[in-house]
Amino acid sequence: MKKLDKKSQALLNKETRTYKINVTPCSPFEGHDGKGENIEITTNDIDYSMREYQRNRLPFIWDIKSVYDPK
Repeated sequence: MKKLDKKSQALLNKETRTYKINVTPCSPFEGHDGKGENIEITTNDIDYSMREYQRNRLPFIWDIKSVYDPK
């Protein structure tokens, strides 16, 4: 069986967790170093939460850096 990356695992499991996410803009813009920023989100549906976070923002790429499971 193929091992899933963090993003795929998060999408399969719908329990509430806290995610540390790195958000990097798709194209550099004035006043930005291009490294992105780290945010923390607590949710049970990371895909939906990131779609909502994307609203009214410039396009970006996101990557899960760590997951905190309160169990």
